[in-house]
Amino acid sequence: MPYNFLLSYFLLAASTQLAKESQRVRRCLKRLGLISAAIDLPAANDVAPHTGQQKGNPVSGSFLEVKGYPPSLRLFKVYGSPFYYVGLYRRGKKLKRSTKTIKLADATRAAKKFYDEILLKEAQNLPLTSSASFQRVAVSLFEEDQLLVQRGELGERTVTERRRIYDHDLLHFFGKDSVKDITYARLHQYQQHLATRGNKPVSGSTVKIHFSHISKILTHALKLGLLERTPKFPTVAVEDKPRSWFSEIQFLAFKREMLEEISNKTEVRYYPITEDLLLLRIRNSMIRPRCARIRSENTR
Repeated sequence: MPYNFLLSYFLLAASTQLAKESQRVRRCLKRLGLISAAIDLPAANDVAPHTGQQKGNPVSGSFLEVKGYPPSLRLFKVYGSPFYYVGLYRRGKKLKRSTKTIKLADATRAAKKFYDEILLKEAQNLPLTSSASFQRVAVSLFEEDQLLVQRGELGERTVTERRRIYDHDLLHFFGKDSVKDITYARLHQYQQHLATRGNKPVSGSTVKIHFSHISKILTHALKLGLLERTPKFPTVAVEDKPRSWFSEIQFLAFKREMLEEISNKTEVRYYPITEDLLLLRIRNSMIRPRCARIRSENTR
């Protein structure tokens, strides 16, 4: 069988996505000594019909520079999609993303946005090509929170409480996860983890607080362009347990203990106990009798 005919048949089989036939012809060429080693063909679904080109390959002559931006930022077409793609060479890496539009004006705006996102990632020391880890995005959020604290736009105690929950729980569970791996199913696993950890399950209110912190981190990842959308969170049932009023004896005991704690400058979860707390109503507050070490008059 002539060499030219075999080679033509081999290329035709590849371009028309006849993967099995291509493998048979390749083995035949190898046995005849016309090729020295097996050729790694792209998978059939990676080849654009009628061209023989891989779908992700840029179309020759389709490159367009974005005016006012570095020459390394360019728009181009690929064989396997009608959309424009944006490409950028940065830090020795070739970055590429679909603009998801066939209109040049919209693609140009998407390219500029893509360039700004890359600059932001560089400034925040985030990876440019791989999806960022939950841990890295959380650290970036805490750094942003500290700037808000310095400008007086966020309370230091709020950041401290967020960091406490992150260090104690979120980091141990999600620390090695990519933000893209945190789905509804993964969040449900965390909800079950909270329900089974320790001596007793946590309340629904606590689970909602944890989910709120996770949502803030994932929303930050969305702002950084690391996520296309945030996941749906599992529903959390919160049982309403109104606290009853203190009796007069309990209140007097509470007041006495409070004054003692104030003189000792005691803190509860980083919050100092002050005289202002004495002005609050006790019902439905964060203060419980056991927190203030209330003892009835009969036990004194």
